Amino acid sequence: MQNERRHEAILLARKTIAKDTYECIFESKEDIAFEPGQYAWVIVSKLSHPDPRGTRRALSIISTPSNKRKFSFVFRARR
Repeated sequence: MQNERRHEAILLARKTIAKDTYECIFESKEDIAFEPGQYAWVIVSKLSHPDPRGTRRALSIISTPSNKRKFSFVFRARR
């Protein structure tokens, strides 16, 4: 049985918003119903650098739900 809440998506773009702050835009192969501000767990399969916190983060969706395949997150990178 496939988990209906798990969706694979590709990273379309990463933009620098401010120092250590980024917007990442993803696209899913299928429609995803969401509300702005709802969070989603993002799992990155390959990291550029080791991270003791692991590969999974809860991020808040900032995009509009009218486009059900593209969604964006803004986050700050820790150093």
